[in-house]
Amino acid sequence: RVAVLDSSFNPPTLAHRALALLPAAASSSEARLLLLSVRNADKVPCTGDASLEQRVEMMVRLAREVNAAVGLVDAPAFVHKAERLRTVLPARAQLAFVQGIDTLERFFAPRYYGDGSPGTMHAALRRFFASDGDDARVICARRTIELADPHRESAILEAARGWIPADRITIVDIDNDLQTFSSSEVRAKVRARDYSWHLMVPDDIKEYIEEQHLY
Repeated sequence: RVAVLDSSFNPPTLAHRALALLPAAASSSEARLLLLSVRNADKVPCTGDASLEQRVEMMVRLAREVNAAVGLVDAPAFVHKAERLRTVLPARAQLAFVQGIDTLERFFAPRYYGDGSPGTMHAALRRFFASDGDDARVICARRTIELADPHRESAILEAARGWIPADRITIVDIDNDLQTFSSSEVRAKVRARDYSWHLMVPDDIKEYIEEQHLY
């Protein structure tokens, strides 16, 4: 089983490291993959952001800490990432995609699938989860910073369970303190010369940000 963490982090935080370390216990995964997409379905680069090369270097540094491989893919949607991975992984490999609950909400939004119709989304999801398709699973981590409204979380999980078989989704938690860490806050603190961001990222990432004068 391969745990796949979508890694568009800019920069990686201790919360992201916690997500990367979850799968070993949550899904009995035998391998970890940090997968960086060169295209993101929602995010566009901003002035002052790290370049693609710099983000790859940060992923490599994070991968060393969590014993993971690093991959690049030109596919913004999870269903397409699974298709690409199927072309390079052994046929017997099982994919477990690790994501935050806000990403799970987008996972069930038709606009991210082909013509944007519910029918197209449903067909893609059936292929994604089917044992004779991509044979994928989802590990969803709660993060309080992403969802301040607990009722919204319940609604998302209810919608998810309507499409994901019980044995195909696992809900997990990360440390309460780490839940509040975000890349955008790190970038803001760096710009403001608020050095408390040092406590929000792995040491190797802190050193790289300072070496490269990022953000």
